[in-house]
Amino acid sequence: MKKVKEYLKRLFIDGLSGMATGLFATLIIGTIIAQIGAYIPGKAGELITLVGKSAQLVMGAGIGAGVALKYKQSPLVTISAAVCGMVGAYASQIIKGTVIVDGLVNLRAPGEPLGAFIAAYVGIEIGRLVAGKT
Repeated sequence: MKKVKEYLKRLFIDGLSGMATGLFATLIIGTIIAQIGAYIPGKAGELITLVGKSAQLVMGAGIGAGVALKYKQSPLVTISAAVCGMVGAYASQIIKGTVIVDGLVNLRAPGEPLGAFIAAYVGIEIGRLVAGKT
């Protein structure tokens, strides 16, 4: 019973805390930056808005990195978790075939945070198994 309790704490308390860190660093900060850009006229405002929207779009990678950092993973596992999180965030669009259209990546919204968390968690667990084995 104690092992189950430790696992659930690791998954839900630590994992979701890392997810919140990734969300804050990308989606929330990106929204704030985009709002600031909306109030600045001209090309400077457009550039700031673009930077904010770009930060929002990499939310999945931010979640993956946040969870891996919370779990104190190695740099390779952390980067792999970021990639897994990004793929997980856009999993439904990847399955539908709407992410890459005519050779161009088509990201219009930040993706799905839960998909990012699940994919990142799976990537971290697999990474822990294989890290340092080669």
